[in-house]
Amino acid sequence: MSSRLDCERYPSVRPSDPNWITLTEIALLEYANKHSLSATQVPPGGISHALPSAFQDKSPNNVLVTASFGHIIPNSFLGHFEPNKRLNVHPSLLPRYRGAAPIQWTIANWDTSTGVSVQRLVEKGNGIDGGDIVGSSDGIVRLSQLRS
Repeated sequence: MSSRLDCERYPSVRPSDPNWITLTEIALLEYANKHSLSATQVPPGGISHALPSAFQDKSPNNVLVTASFGHIIPNSFLGHFEPNKRLNVHPSLLPRYRGAAPIQWTIANWDTSTGVSVQRLVEKGNGIDGGDIVGSSDGIVRLSQLRS
């Protein structure tokens, strides 16, 4: 384990503020810092085939965790992590809403509640969000349901 937070900043293409990062990024970076873990942010265009410097040395201790990622991760990149150490936090109760825009589909379909799933990341060709489901938590209720 590294005792430093190895974080590479990339400009965002979303808001005009070049220092903009999401609350999820802040929470993950704070967690990594608190637990002396290396963390790397991904450029808005996605991952290239090159590993971030913190992961150049292949190690069984390396873990890849993504959350609401929105990019296809190249197989050459995934290959640097053991299959059981490649995880994705998906904002729906899988297998419902596999793929892009699960939150938007939850709203569009008027679902009254949803949840979060953790799944294994699999190589391209095995399906988007096609990995085994490791766990899930339900009970996330739409705000409009709480008000009624």
